[in-house]
Amino acid sequence: MGSEKTENKQQAEISELVQNATQILIEELTLTKEEALNILYESAAEELKERGITYDQIEQGSAPVRQAFVRKIIYRVEKKVRAIITVPKRKVEAAIERFFKYFQEWNQESPEDASLDMLE
Repeated sequence: MGSEKTENKQQAEISELVQNATQILIEELTLTKEEALNILYESAAEELKERGITYDQIEQGSAPVRQAFVRKIIYRVEKKVRAIITVPKRKVEAAIERFFKYFQEWNQESPEDASLDMLE
């Protein structure tokens, strides 16, 4: 029963994470919800495949592992956004900055992460 609660909590956290990241892309870059979700899911799937791991392994990993994973996803999202839409560079940079701040907060919610700073 305890593992089921943990799994449900992880799924809820992932869902919230994706919803908030999607909202950032929609607000900053005027993407549709579908476009934003596709970019996020493709970026995460590519990174998981490249590393040969699952999201659960990332979630259970150390703070530096999660931090590196998030940085790579943000990099992939930025690359995809620049490739598919023509928006001013400053808007893309603003969206990526919001991504960093949001993911930093998310990363710090995990127990051992309070002292990490993703922006450095």
